[in-house]
Amino acid sequence: MLQAQLGPEVAISSTQVSRAAEQLDAGLAAWRERPLDETPYVFLDARYERIREGGRLIDCAVLVAIGITADGKRRVLGVSVAFS
Repeated sequence: MLQAQLGPEVAISSTQVSRAAEQLDAGLAAWRERPLDETPYVFLDARYERIREGGRLIDCAVLVAIGITADGKRRVLGVSVAFS
């Protein structure tokens, strides 16, 4: 899929893909473990999606927690997927 987006003239090795995935994992872990500070307002929402798992389509909910800081800025506090 990535190769189709980059075009046939760009070669990507499995080692490069693994390295990129490790960096993404490290960045996501740091984001999950960050301090949330004071968040006076929290909104919870869900978006329902159909995904393919094991060769069949199933429903899942993408759960999102959004906080509003004391100075009025919005921040995504967390995201999770729940299968239903």
